[in-house]
Amino acid sequence: MDDSAGDPDLAFHVSVLESLVCALSPIKLIVCNGGAARGISFSQASVLVDFMLHLDRKGRALTNVYPFTDIFKKGNDLLTDYIKFGKKSLGVNQQILEALLSFLSKVEEASEGLQIEKQEPERNKSETDWAARLAIHFFSPLSQTKDYVLDNHGLKKCERCPCSCNKIIRYGDTSIGNPKTWYGRFNIFIGKFAHEESCEESNKQRCDEIDIGATVVPTPENPDTDDESLSNDGPSQTEVKTDGLNNHLSHLFSQTIVLSFYQKKCNPALNIVPLIGVSKTHIQFHFYDSEKDVYLASKQMPLFYKNKTLQIPTVIATWLVLNYKHLSSGVTRNIEKDGKFGFHSQILPELDEPNYHAGCLRKVLFETEQRPRKDLTEGEVAVTLTEHLLGKLAPGDSYVDDGKARGNGPCLCGCNESPKYRSTGIGHEDVWHGFIDILFSSHTGIPESIATVTETLSPSTSY
Repeated sequence: MDDSAGDPDLAFHVSVLESLVCALSPIKLIVCNGGAARGISFSQASVLVDFMLHLDRKGRALTNVYPFTDIFKKGNDLLTDYIKFGKKSLGVNQQILEALLSFLSKVEEASEGLQIEKQEPERNKSETDWAARLAIHFFSPLSQTKDYVLDNHGLKKCERCPCSCNKIIRYGDTSIGNPKTWYGRFNIFIGKFAHEESCEESNKQRCDEIDIGATVVPTPENPDTDDESLSNDGPSQTEVKTDGLNNHLSHLFSQTIVLSFYQKKCNPALNIVPLIGVSKTHIQFHFYDSEKDVYLASKQMPLFYKNKTLQIPTVIATWLVLNYKHLSSGVTRNIEKDGKFGFHSQILPELDEPNYHAGCLRKVLFETEQRPRKDLTEGEVAVTLTEHLLGKLAPGDSYVDDGKARGNGPCLCGCNESPKYRSTGIGHEDVWHGFIDILFSSHTGIPESIATVTETLSPSTSY
């Protein structure tokens, strides 16, 4: 690759990325199983989506698409300055540019390391070994950090790269997730990892270590592999025997969303966060901005030319994604105008339980921020308290409201919760007896505690 200014080859390959051949498409969420009562493994994720559409002049519905470089203005400017003027930036940007130029100068060697020959033993054809080849010969050299870890729970692990380079493979913890959406393991994490640190110290530093995750989809010739190594995250795994990335979109969507929220929590300044999905023939990039609730997916890009050399536009796209923390400019205004993905409106209220339940309590119990409502019956107050405060703290939601209380019915906040009513009578006929407003039981059904609803007591009330 010629390093002189005005490099026509590099200019051509960048122009391919600037065209719609490698387009990005905004995605909208229809329904998903995230936000259920419990966390779901990535391999069991179900995420149904659709493209954002617009009507052309003839009234035909067309998919909204944008050039791949639209969200990488910083990276595109870095390449343009080099191509037109031979200009190289200083500091980190110079290191990032040099990583690309160095890789392109040895692209045949890297491509050779990714080739799996038919005569190689079966152990060299597992998804774990393919992940190792990708990490060592593709992702790591293009990344500014130059570091990676593979899932230490992957099947058929080898100590060294299965190609002739014989490099030692680095394994580590790639688990990540949310207990109320999805969880599991990634095949590859690219970042800067403190391999020599203790486990405790490593966990503390993990936020700053992870740059990007990659998921390798299983292939039909390896039926015993790697849906487990994809996420080895539950007692049962979805059996998938096809190679297409399209057959694993729910897996990729769920991982992208979880990783984006995780990265945003660790690095609040980040905007859009990518994930790489890769088979042995194609690669696809997913992006989610967890703050703006915008999701983008690229077209699937072929990895190799017919001569088995890596395709240069695909290499440049991968380089941009791997170094997104420095090269991404985030979603554009035009992309943002297309609309939200919909995860915030569908799922976040269920994830943000404390604020959600506090809002429900305020909605029912207060006329204004400082003025409690006085027209509520004891039954209405009891239902609100059990559904949005006391009942949520009870063991296993084991509670019932007085079935004879005045004003029984659904919660007035509109949450569609189904209150649990039955007799709460308790006492002794020779002492005291009656009905309790709210009765809490243990997991075995034995009454343990009670709550009684009274009129609001003023500060001047005497006892």
